[in-house]
Amino acid sequence: MNIKPQMPTLLFLPETEKSFHVSDLYNKLIQNESEQIELRTYKANHGFADPYSKYYNKEAYKHSFHRMGNFLKGSDNFF
Repeated sequence: MNIKPQMPTLLFLPETEKSFHVSDLYNKLIQNESEQIELRTYKANHGFADPYSKYYNKEAYKHSFHRMGNFLKGSDNFF
């Protein structure tokens, strides 16, 4: 996997995902050692930030939303 974002990128990953192994993806992304990629994983399932999902996790959602806000406030490379 050769992913090199051209701008700051924040990714939220659940600990559990049916369609791929999260740890494999995580390890491949951090191997790039790109300062542009920030990864956050949560002890949750896919859908943890969706209040209509059976896997909604309020604490993980609140933390990820707060982290996203801080990320966007600190990034002046978007526009």
